[in-house]
Amino acid sequence: MKDTKILSLGFVTSNKPSDLALQEILDQQGIIYEMITPKADTSRIYPIVLMSEYTDSNSQLVKERCAIDENVLIASKIIDLQKIHQCLSGLVQAKEDQLELFVNKQSEVLIQNIRDGLAKLNLPLVRKWYWPRGAKACCVLTHDIDWLEYSPFHKTVLSRQLGIINAAKLILGAIFRKNYGCNIPEMIGLEKKFGNKSTFFFRTEYSERELNLVNICVRLLKENNFELGLHASHSSHKLASALKSEIAEFQRLFDNSPDGLRYHILRFDVPSSWQIEDDEGIQYDATFGYNEFFGFRSEVCFPYHPLSVQNHFNVIELPTSFMDWTLLHRHKRGSSAESELLRVKESVEKYNGVLVVNFHNTYLNRNTFPDILDLYASLLKQVSRENYWIPTASECIRWWNERASAMPNPRMGSFGEVVVSTTPVQIVASGNKEFLIRNE
Repeated sequence: MKDTKILSLGFVTSNKPSDLALQEILDQQGIIYEMITPKADTSRIYPIVLMSEYTDSNSQLVKERCAIDENVLIASKIIDLQKIHQCLSGLVQAKEDQLELFVNKQSEVLIQNIRDGLAKLNLPLVRKWYWPRGAKACCVLTHDIDWLEYSPFHKTVLSRQLGIINAAKLILGAIFRKNYGCNIPEMIGLEKKFGNKSTFFFRTEYSERELNLVNICVRLLKENNFELGLHASHSSHKLASALKSEIAEFQRLFDNSPDGLRYHILRFDVPSSWQIEDDEGIQYDATFGYNEFFGFRSEVCFPYHPLSVQNHFNVIELPTSFMDWTLLHRHKRGSSAESELLRVKESVEKYNGVLVVNFHNTYLNRNTFPDILDLYASLLKQVSRENYWIPTASECIRWWNERASAMPNPRMGSFGEVVVSTTPVQIVASGNKEFLIRNE
């Protein structure tokens, strides 16, 4: 056995698409690794060396750099890298609620194999925690601002039992031209009550009457440090010129560039929408899902870089898994709506993932949709009390990038402790015993 104090894993590429899938799930899981090349420092011996697939050309290099031969892990023999690549490329088209998360489950299998290999050497698994301050999960609150006017007599409002008193209130409101769609000031107040901020996705085309309301609401949002994103529409998901035009109009209207976007009605073309976003410098997309279903279209509850055959896109997909419109479309109200949100929330918590929700401003109104407003208020209360980190969408993406680039260089110290370089991320070590972590 070769002696090693290094706790980083080695990674030898096979120059195949499976490398992209393996690297992406290692980054999601916070596994600390170094790329091994023929020209790399030959004195660095790793407790485990990973390959996505076996190749004759790399076999000797792998054995030379691994502490013991049995700790050379060929990932394709442990997990289904081909399907993981398909999931992260947007090629799995299961149109149904998706809460059985294939990518997350496969990642857990790989992590267990890594733990077992380290245990053979009496070493801990050292990894970067998912979220700041040890939070168990992340919740990103988002709102699509389709309209700022809404009729109290919309068929969706009338689809529930209003009662005589509530019906009379709506009639009086209509007589006095009350607007049931401009609820953004109330939304700001509700979120600030719990110390939270959210991301509002605005279109670039509204009626003249609505545009006056938009200007008032945007000023309030900026004063309270909420995020403005682009709610792209028309053909922006498939035409670069259309997205470029919308970004320019967004800049003109709101005096800032959007970090991210969500396409209206969740329009999306795989993989061209991600490529268009990359070309325009968009940092994150929050679109990739199905209107009619709850859960994770890519079968993973972490932010991720979408993959292509030869590389990954720079844009990060922020997987939206719950939307109020889906509840209304499927006639899920009251306790039934609460059950659906709980299912998604529990799926996220199982893997310490991210819960991205979309509640439209038009439905967060006490007079027209009291149950939807109560559901949102209940969610705010829960995540604020349950050790969730609650950033805006752009704050979440900045953290995810910062976490991926952190290089803690873990190694065993002279007294059996884990020594790491100081980084902005929390480092955790797990094994058959407790390990002290010391920053240097």
